Amino acid sequence: MPILEVDDAIRQPLPDLYEIVDGQVVDKTTGILLPSLPDLHEVVDGQFTEKEMGARQLSIAFELAFHLGIFTRMEQAGHTVMEMLFELGDAGIRRRPDVAFISAGRWPADLEAPESNAWGVVPDLAVEVVSPTNTFDEIHEKTQDYFDAGVRQVWIVSTRPRTIQVYDTPTSMRQYGMNDTLTAQPVLPGFQLPIATLFSKRYA
Repeated sequence: MPILEVDDAIRQPLPDLYEIVDGQVVDKTTGILLPSLPDLHEVVDGQFTEKEMGARQLSIAFELAFHLGIFTRMEQAGHTVMEMLFELGDAGIRRRPDVAFISAGRWPADLEAPESNAWGVVPDLAVEVVSPTNTFDEIHEKTQDYFDAGVRQVWIVSTRPRTIQVYDTPTSMRQYGMNDTLTAQPVLPGFQLPIATLFSKRYA
């Protein structure tokens, strides 16, 4: 069976008929086997794209997921996950937000996530921690994809300066700084997190 090199696989358009087994993509028409995909990848416009994330951004995403996870677990509100790949509707778009929340109304709180490579549910909340390699257009495109799919709220987290932009629609945004307390109305009523708590460590 022919195998594509990893670099070619990242750029390779997604076949019309394919299956993913153990992280590998098989084109059912040609029989071409793509090698294991990067651990962090997305599918946009039918093509695989590798997602890059710095150590600082990953650390902040973990802190945010930790606080969200405690709240959602105590409230039995749903699922909080990190770097989960989601199937966003029927357009073939698969996005991997750094942190996401799925309400119990969209996936029962007592039901495990599926064993598939991508979770076929649209999260209520999607969080992107901006990395140095991210461009404005890229973040804007991701935000639009999320809302087009039915995500209810998007957070854009910047580590320098330390701010969080909360979008309830693609054009409606409120910004939180170091002296503010983050809330998640109406997606997670009652959730509060001082921004200074999230960014409690000194710059490296």
